[in-house]
Amino acid sequence: MTAAVLLLAVAGTLLQSLNVALGRDPGFEPTLVTTMRIEPPAAAYPRPSLPQLVDVILQEIDRLPGVAQVAATTRIPLGRSETWRGYKPAGAPDPGFDDGFFATWLSITPGYLDTIGISIAHGRDFLETDNSSGAPVVIINETLARRAFGRADVVGEQVHIWTDEEQPRTVVGVVANARNRSLFGAEIPAEYYAPFAQAPFSRISLVVRQATDSAEVVPLLRGALLEVDAQLPIFDVRTMETVIAEDTASRRTSSRFLGILAAVALALAIFGLYGVVTYATSSRTHELGVRIALGANRGSIQALVVRQGMLLGGLGTILGLAVAQVATRALSTFAPEIAPEGSTWTIGLVITVTVLATTGLATYMPARRAGRTDPLSSLRES
Repeated sequence: MTAAVLLLAVAGTLLQSLNVALGRDPGFEPTLVTTMRIEPPAAAYPRPSLPQLVDVILQEIDRLPGVAQVAATTRIPLGRSETWRGYKPAGAPDPGFDDGFFATWLSITPGYLDTIGISIAHGRDFLETDNSSGAPVVIINETLARRAFGRADVVGEQVHIWTDEEQPRTVVGVVANARNRSLFGAEIPAEYYAPFAQAPFSRISLVVRQATDSAEVVPLLRGALLEVDAQLPIFDVRTMETVIAEDTASRRTSSRFLGILAAVALALAIFGLYGVVTYATSSRTHELGVRIALGANRGSIQALVVRQGMLLGGLGTILGLAVAQVATRALSTFAPEIAPEGSTWTIGLVITVTVLATTGLATYMPARRAGRTDPLSSLRES
């Protein structure tokens, strides 16, 4: 019974955390967004030529029917790969690799933030003039702004990627925090957006917002890319809804697996409890017969047997919930959102009611047979 309660509690907590994650505002708008990756061969497209290639691709896609917006980035929200770089306020001493001043680095084209639905809290988006001949600029998220400068509105300040770049960049915009890394987790990491024209990279993701929900857009997108270069590798064509489903798939699988194990464990515990109560009742046949002979009614005999079973089930439930509380706290050290405040008591109450109800059902048949005990027969057998 204890094992069944433990599995039920952990499965319920995982499911609750999944519901919390899916109910959060991710900070971007996934509806009607299709993404795809391209990796231009370095031999055909050296890094300085990548901005021009991307501009041509975006122009071709923007002309397609059904396309509302299109942009490019080096990493889509919830993408599988990340690039981390060390940052600091310009002029400050290097913080060192162990101080935690690292941010997710992305290179984006103008209009990407609006296309994916990330709002700009302060300042502006990148412009076409933010290119290789322009001043080095950057957009950061609120987490990085507060960690580096202690406030959110830092437009005009300078941030230096001291691990990779020689010059600092001027902050032209601060975006609201978005869950680009994962829907799970209590904190949103620092993020650093550079203009693609100033920081080109061969790992490119195209982000297309459709005007309507139509599957016909994807073949058109492929056709537009092939028009630009028939040898261009195209892969990872997915909608953002699919990306979100893949990000939460492991948590869904874990919840379902633990739920199945908990159901099996609970069934085995109930059958085991049924066997124990049945055996204990049969071994007390003489005692029950004497009680009935002395005037005990059948209802009191049934209540006696049910109390015995409920005591066993209750003790197992209490012990299981205590162990589950420890297990949940241990899990929350790895994933802070795994045990949302206020849900633990609800899950415990549901489990308690479920286990006690099934325990009462398991003891019903033995109690009913005990209430039918024939005192004369039981006394003769003794």
